[in-house]
Amino acid sequence: ASLVIQEDVELLNKELRLLEGAVQQAEKAAEADFQAAEKLAAREAGEISSWASSVVQWSQDVWHGLFANHAPGVGGIIEDSFMGLLSAVSLYSLYQMAFLKRKSDSFSGLAHTATGAMQIGIVLYAIVEERCLRESPGVLWAVATWV
Repeated sequence: ASLVIQEDVELLNKELRLLEGAVQQAEKAAEADFQAAEKLAAREAGEISSWASSVVQWSQDVWHGLFANHAPGVGGIIEDSFMGLLSAVSLYSLYQMAFLKRKSDSFSGLAHTATGAMQIGIVLYAIVEERCLRESPGVLWAVATWV
């Protein structure tokens, strides 16, 4: 009987060592996963930070260009009046679209209104590029006007 008990204890010890090994492997795998997640989060934070700094730089360039790129004389007044009026009408249209009462709550009606609002955003982007930065909006803008 003691021989059987001794074999059982040996088997239990062997299984216990196998379980301890499995736990150690699981801990190593979890640690590796956490390290990979930390690296991914750090990389994503860096990309978001880079994007945010480029948006801030673009905004500063726009603000500086608003005054630095003012055309002299009557031509500047006419240009600023036209661009200001175009911007005001665009913003008014965007405001009207935001509170538009649609007859139908269908997806197609929502898509129609949303894409119209996006087009107004594209128009405002082009105005800023042309007036403040004295650049043409580029290919991405040209393609987006047809979307």
